[in-house]
This record gives sequence, C-alpha cells and structure tokens, in this order.
Amino acid sequence: MNITQFDRFRINSESSIGNAVFMDVQKLDCNCSQGFMAVAYEIPSLNKDYAKHKIEVRRKDRTVALITYRYSDTEIDEYWRDAEVLYTWEQER
Repeated sequence: MNITQFDRFRINSESSIGNAVFMDVQKLDCNCSQGFMAVAYEIPSLNKDYAKHKIEVRRKDRTVALITYRYSDTEIDEYWRDAEVLYTWEQER
C-alpha cells in the first residue's frame, strides 16, 4: 500500500464495540515530505480478561517499529522478536 497526499488518518482494529487499539498517522508541517508522526493510544480494553491491549516501540538494524497489540500475547513477526524494546505499555488486569 502506498498512501500519499494525506493530512491525517486513523488505523483501527476490527472491533465493532469501540474498544479497539488504534493509532493516528499525521503529516508534519505542510506536507508528507517533511515527515510524519504515528501516535498509538494507551486505551484499555473494556474486557480486560479477554483483550489486554499493549503498545511497543522496538529498534533493530537501524529500523524502528511502533507496534500496537489488541491482545497482549499476540506473536509478532520473528524478525522483531529479538529487537531492542525502547518503550512498552501493557494494560493491567
């Protein structure tokens, strides 16, 4: 997917009950060529036993990933499993 010419957009999970992990992506300054920012929100799930949300920022090989989990025990791609964790937030029970 190649997304261009945007001011801001939101990425949601498939939840129909409104407790999905999501993030906003927005451009910096006047256009996307100046850079952009991805913001993941620390919004707890309404059903803490079923879906504990989690957010991480990981770094590996000069690449940084912002990962949002709807379920905190979701397996990520093998490449990122041994990456340095720069930030993590996990919903408490």
